[in-house]
Amino acid sequence: MKREMYALISMIIVLILILVSFFMPWYSSGGLISGAGMMSLDIYLDRITMKTLYSGDVSMSHGESEGMEYIGTVLFIAIAALITSILALIGILGIHYHFGSLKNMRRIGISFGIVTFIMAIIAIFYFMMGTINTIQTSQEIYYGSSQTIPFGGSNPSFWMNLNVEGMAISAGPGIAWYLMAIAGLITLASSGLILKKTKTDI
Repeated sequence: MKREMYALISMIIVLILILVSFFMPWYSSGGLISGAGMMSLDIYLDRITMKTLYSGDVSMSHGESEGMEYIGTVLFIAIAALITSILALIGILGIHYHFGSLKNMRRIGISFGIVTFIMAIIAIFYFMMGTINTIQTSQEIYYGSSQTIPFGGSNPSFWMNLNVEGMAISAGPGIAWYLMAIAGLITLASSGLILKKTKTDI
């Protein structure tokens, strides 16, 4: 009973984390740009927002920014993770409150929990690789592929803290990226609790 309760609470937390990730930035950068002052840029699943000292807040869709098409795929994966987490939660509720076939509810809880974990991991790594590729492409266009690229060289990092050419810039994953990663790990633990309970009963 305790394992079932822990699994139920865990999946509720997972559902909340995934939902919050739709409204928080997946990537953030900011710094002091020579001639432009302070600047910040946040990438969400539905938009990009940029704030500068002179222009204030500017919001644009991913389609208006070249190289950001991969965000649409991440959004689709995140929606899939949300749906599978709901299905996993239904399965765990069935186990805890004894509605439907107990065997089927366990299968639903475990199966969709594992799928949610896979979706979450794919989302964070796909976003990471897409962002790194976009950074690299942007740098090559601006500086030229044959020249020295300052932001991480030919292998830019997902995490950056740089001071080059009159610019002091720091960038890295936003809170939503971390929330999705945590949701995936909690989902795996929740599925493990149900699986362990099933084996104990056998």
